[in-house]
Parts: sequence; C-alpha cells; structure tokens
Amino acid sequence: MLDGYVSEKEQWEEIKKWWHSNGKFIAIAVLIGLAVGFGWRYWHKIEINRADNAAMIYQSILQADAQNKMATVQGGAKILMDQFAGSPYASLSAFLWAKEAVAKNDLPMALAKLQWVIQHSDQNRLKQMARIAVARILLSQNNSKAAMSTLAVVNDKQFEPLIAWVRGDIFAQEGQAKKAAAQYQIAKNGLTGFQPAQSYLNQLLAEPTK
Repeated sequence: MLDGYVSEKEQWEEIKKWWHSNGKFIAIAVLIGLAVGFGWRYWHKIEINRADNAAMIYQSILQADAQNKMATVQGGAKILMDQFAGSPYASLSAFLWAKEAVAKNDLPMALAKLQWVIQHSDQNRLKQMARIAVARILLSQNNSKAAMSTLAVVNDKQFEPLIAWVRGDIFAQEGQAKKAAAQYQIAKNGLTGFQPAQSYLNQLLAEPTK
C-alpha cells in the first residue's frame, strides 16, 4: 500500500486515505460480529430451554440470519423490539439488525439499533458491547470526542481489547500514530483467538508510527 521512499508525511496521508475507504467498515463489521457471536452463546447458555414466545421468535430470526433472509430478520426483530422490549432477545435481534445494516454500509441504521440496545436492555454486557460499536460508528462520522466519551462509560475489563481497538482507531484518525499503535497492540494481545481481528490489527501495526 505504501511506497518506502516517500516522506513520513506522505505515508501518513496514504494511510488516512486507505483508512477512510476501507478501515471503518472492517472494524465496525468485526466488532458487531463479536457482539452477535457473544449474543448467540449467551442465548444457548442460559435460555435455550425456555419456550416462551420471545424465545421462539428469536430462534426463527437466527435461522433466517443463517439463510440470509434479511426481511425475515428485520420483521422478527421489529416484533421483539416492539412487543418484548424488556427481553434479552429483543436486544440480541437488534444486534443482528445492526450487523445487516453495516453490511449494507447503512451506518445510521446500525447506530439506531445499537442505541436501542443501550436504552432498553437490562443486560449490562450487551449494553457495553453496543456502546463499543456505537463509539466506532461515531468515529466513522468524524465525531472522535463523542466516540471517546462513549468508550469511557464501558467499565467491564473483559472488553478492554475491544476498547483499545477503538481507542487506536480514534488516535489513528487524529494522526497520533504512536498512541494508535500502542492501543492496537493491546487489542491484538487480547484477541489472540479471533483470526479476523488478528489479521486486521497486524496490518494496522505494520504502518509507520512516527
């Protein structure tokens, strides 16, 4: 991506151009993918034997998502969010809707669904994962101050690698390459078992840090 003979300033300009074109969507997609994966494990761990209406609707949403039937995902999610807002299934379906929105580069829609989770979920970890993804979307909208403020609310140490990742993105967008690299290294160390994140963070860490 970079010519080794150009100046550091020119290198950094090239990084910013590449980041604007590619980075924000990769990062958001991976972050929301982690949230969706956590939600799937959460459901199977503590709710799989519960046969209420919300559980059955959510199961149908998972099946539709696996088959890329997005209209069914949205329809089921809307029912859960409208009629079962207090259920964790509603928040988990909102994450799936946000994932679909990111795939279509519809970040305002993704932001709206994640903010819904923050406002309605009674599961603290789901709310914190939503805040991390919201922070990354805010950054993509050039609102680094709001992104950093949103991250400051997340206090679960389990999510420190993801928080560090987004902090790194904030510093990178602000041109603070050394600070960005330090945060990316924290994220990489904490996400050793997640190959998509490892590959992407390795690419970021390979960039100049001066």
